[in-house]
Amino acid sequence: MATRHTTVRLPDALLKRVKTYAERQGLTVTAVMERALVAYVAGGAARGGYVLPPASTGEGITPGLSLDDNATIRDAMDGIR
Repeated sequence: MATRHTTVRLPDALLKRVKTYAERQGLTVTAVMERALVAYVAGGAARGGYVLPPASTGEGITPGLSLDDNATIRDAMDGIR
């Protein structure tokens, strides 16, 4: 398949999350974005969105999650942490 170089403007925080995810998965940022776009165009984004991880185990907040840190919660939802 032919590819084309393009510029995409993303919020800094989102790009940081994409880079972190790509590094942890052993992928390039391009591969992560391509996979995400393919899934989105195929209707993956319409399947119900995120499933929230349990915030509590009955003993308080799940270790590693902070309700004061949205990035931590988003990473947990994305399976990064």
